[in-house]
Amino acid sequence: MKENIAFAHEIVARSGLMRFLKKYIEQNDIQKIIVGLTYDLYGKDTKRLKKTEDFIEKLKNLFTEIDVLGHDERFSSFAAQEE
Repeated sequence: MKENIAFAHEIVARSGLMRFLKKYIEQNDIQKIIVGLTYDLYGKDTKRLKKTEDFIEKLKNLFTEIDVLGHDERFSSFAAQEE
């Protein structure tokens, strides 16, 4: 299965993500990147969490001029449906 990252107007292949982000950040007034943290419903680590935290560190090292934050995404889909 090919994995992608969804943006508001396009889908970006994972292999080109950093190149895309660099260009996107340069062309727009991006001040912050927020990455969803994958905890289980009880707030415990999932298998994916370590990879996500490593990804956040990679973003922080690459884009030192902007904030890169992790955010608990446990109930984000539920909250979006409530809107």
